[in-house]
Amino acid sequence: MNEPFKEFGEEGFAALAAAFYRRIATDDIVGKFYSPERRAFAEGRLADFLIYRFGGSNRYLVEGEGHAHLQIHHP
Repeated sequence: MNEPFKEFGEEGFAALAAAFYRRIATDDIVGKFYSPERRAFAEGRLADFLIYRFGGSNRYLVEGEGHAHLQIHHP
């Protein structure tokens, strides 16, 4: 099996994150928790996380707060 990052690349994972947050934006329950600015930030972080976890760049850890930040918000 190919490594997912090699198959989909950054563009594929960025598209996946974008599709997810487009759905969040229209969700009656979860959508109200995300302003457009917060959605844009979260979309970028999700894309970076997926890229990192599936064999790509470690930008998620280097440019952001990485796992520690995630653990604080999702105990």
